[in-house]
Amino acid sequence: MARSVGFLTEKPRGEVMVGVVADPAVMQSLEEAKSIEALIDSGIRGPAFSFRAISIFTNQLADLQDIDMLLVTKGLAEHHQSIFEAASRLGILTVSTDESCVDSGHCVMWVKGSPSVRIVVNRAAARASNISFQTSFRMLITER
Repeated sequence: MARSVGFLTEKPRGEVMVGVVADPAVMQSLEEAKSIEALIDSGIRGPAFSFRAISIFTNQLADLQDIDMLLVTKGLAEHHQSIFEAASRLGILTVSTDESCVDSGHCVMWVKGSPSVRIVVNRAAARASNISFQTSFRMLITER
């Protein structure tokens, strides 16, 4: 995910606020959110930016003003549309560990890290969010 953000045409600088979206009623979502936040807060950095995680619950989507990117956890299929609507209005990149989010067009990017890295980008979701990637990145990913 960190490397992918470096391929945005409008590259982030400084501190990148990553809203980790979870539903307090979905244990899988909460557990994944905790582990993602711990990983991000351990010091993931890019060439000119660093990430900082903040928890965002599905009932807090109206207040995304200071968020640069949303990471959508697993178990939130019923919220995918509302998450995407809130994020795309503000041009916020949506990334998920749940492939169904990108398949449905409600996330811009799906990232899988194990056993090998795989990245899928939904072109329509990227356009709707005003997100574009450098050409060199588009050769490394799968687009849908």
